[in-house]
Amino acid sequence: GVYQKTVPELFTDYIRPQENGTRVDVRWLALTDSDGFGLLAVGEPALIFSAHNYSLDNLTRARHRGDLEDAHEVTLNLDYAMRGLGSNSCGPPPEEPYELRPHEFVFSVRLKPFAATESSPMALSKRKLERLVDRPEVASTETFATAAKPVRPQPKQQDLFACD
Repeated sequence: GVYQKTVPELFTDYIRPQENGTRVDVRWLALTDSDGFGLLAVGEPALIFSAHNYSLDNLTRARHRGDLEDAHEVTLNLDYAMRGLGSNSCGPPPEEPYELRPHEFVFSVRLKPFAATESSPMALSKRKLERLVDRPEVASTETFATAAKPVRPQPKQQDLFACD
């Protein structure tokens, strides 16, 4: 389905502030201002996101709700995967299927500024991708592997895509 919320509505008001409001298996999301101008993010495959009016540092350091300071901007976190709940600090670790183990993966996010007067975010998210051919402004792409393996450049035949 397609859901609509404001950034404050995504926030869970825990007694002790912490990162929260994460949404999973998201194909696309759009953040817009009151005039309909915004940013579209499309995950390939799906992505995980959270959005806050607080910085991650502020959420991490705050001990009580009153310690939170509105940043007057949106902090948007886009991720490929997230470890399941559980930490041994307040309960058992996650069950095996919910553990996040190091592995190689392919994940990309398309970002596109847009105006609602041009097109809907849903329509933009479904546009075909166009292959970028030898674009000098694209310096390189890298694979982020496990800590056991260093970051290494991808072979040149990797395709780069953009949504126009």
